[in-house]
Amino acid sequence: MSGPRAARGTSTTLWDGREWPCAGRYARVPVFRYGWAPSGLATVRQLAGQDLRPAGQDVAGWLVWKTRPSRRGWAYLYRVDLARPKRIPSAAQLASIARCNVVQQWCPTCRTDVGYRIPRSLGECVDCAETAIERDLARHTNQHLNAPAGAAQQHSNERVGHPVGVVIEHVEFRESA
Repeated sequence: MSGPRAARGTSTTLWDGREWPCAGRYARVPVFRYGWAPSGLATVRQLAGQDLRPAGQDVAGWLVWKTRPSRRGWAYLYRVDLARPKRIPSAAQLASIARCNVVQQWCPTCRTDVGYRIPRSLGECVDCAETAIERDLARHTNQHLNAPAGAAQQHSNERVGHPVGVVIEHVEFRESA
């Protein structure tokens, strides 16, 4: 055999009768280290790259690799011979997805189609969010620059944008003569 060698007593019999080295078993399924998986087994991404899907079959093996010295990555392995072609969405399903995308690309502030999905964290397009941030920053800066000494204490915490219970006093710095 020209494949990797396993420790003594850690080989498994595959579905086609071949003996293949493995790193052990987990949940009664063989575990293969990176580069040890036999031909005929593939991850979901590898199946998708071949326009296939697992099609409800049981996991035929586990693939394990080290991501960091103390962490490991795991992936399911499926038999390629039992995989089926990907399902092709109908025209009605594609039209429905297109309508959903159009709705999520519409900015409620500037009322335009921005060409990308609007982040839910912003609730508006990036340009409108940046404009709002700049406008708020300019307003707060102007309030503090135009206010007389000690006026910052009179602002409510909500207007100034400080966390609840924290008040920052206005301090003036003057150059010494």
